[in-house]
Amino acid sequence: MFDGVLERQQPAIVQTGDSGTARAQTAPDETGNAALAAGGRSLSEPRDRPEFGTGYYSAYVIDPEGNGIEAAYQPDSTRKG
Repeated sequence: MFDGVLERQQPAIVQTGDSGTARAQTAPDETGNAALAAGGRSLSEPRDRPEFGTGYYSAYVIDPEGNGIEAAYQPDSTRKG
């Protein structure tokens, strides 16, 4: 039975941008910097992540409320789906 209390084991990760990826390569850096300036913390610095596809670049941050955010960029020509 649900008692109205949810325990958070790990933050949920929310992707930004259209179809999960931003249109500008600078978006992961800008989003990460904005989250840190607002009192958030870095979960993973912005970097290339070839395991997710050619040109995939992203950052993971936790906002001040504990929400996980992924800001990602991938060139249109290499997007899957």
